Amino acid sequence: MKQIKLFSILILTALITFMSSCKDKDEDPIAEAQTGTFNIEFNHIWGMGSVPFQMNTMIYHPKTKDSMEFTKVKYYISNVQLQKEDGTWWAEDESYYLVDLSETDGNILNIMNVPEGNYKALRFTHGVDSLRNFSGAQVGALSVLNGMFWSWNSGYIMIKLEGNSPQADDGTFRFHLGGYEEPNNVVTDKEFDFGSSNLIVSPTETHNVKVVVNPARAWHNAGTLTDMRDKIHMPGDTATMMAKDIFGFTAFESID
Repeated sequence: MKQIKLFSILILTALITFMSSCKDKDEDPIAEAQTGTFNIEFNHIWGMGSVPFQMNTMIYHPKTKDSMEFTKVKYYISNVQLQKEDGTWWAEDESYYLVDLSETDGNILNIMNVPEGNYKALRFTHGVDSLRNFSGAQVGALSVLNGMFWSWNSGYIMIKLEGNSPQADDGTFRFHLGGYEEPNNVVTDKEFDFGSSNLIVSPTETHNVKVVVNPARAWHNAGTLTDMRDKIHMPGDTATMMAKDIFGFTAFESID
């Protein structure tokens, strides 16, 4: 009888110890992967050098000699990726943004939920990939309410440049540049190596990756407003050339 009682006590003790161990494990949270944020800041210049681009101000195009006042500058950025030190890439999910210079801080993209670490390069796409041009009504940056969609057949306007000019036929210019199929595909992939200035992503600090965009490049090869159309609303040779002349010269500036 004593042996049975002793055996029962041992079993009970073991059971209590096991349950206590399970409880301790349950109460000890599994360490979650740390994440942080960083910003991509698009700084816009006008022409050669580092002359700041200005909205709602008459500015002089150094190549075409046209006077241009921009009232609307909008373009898409998508598929943001970062390269880790080991050479692998982190890619943001649902990565679609609309840069809008009419909005306060409309030139800054806040990239969230990035795994903590050091990164040595950045990739993104100017424009919207062909898959999303076939995806019907969408939300967020891709919503038709943003005024950046032509029709279900023509897809998204990748860059919109509108304003006033005394050289334009009716005093206004409107360039809606897009196209996602060859030979009029304006979608442009960009990749920037940070060099010795790696981007550090952590939960406690947010850094800015600064990128330079020059809207004046749109007229680098297209000609003046006087000798060309001052309005484009569909894909074509001139639209493709203008968009690629802007997107192709986007450049990495610095990290702060």
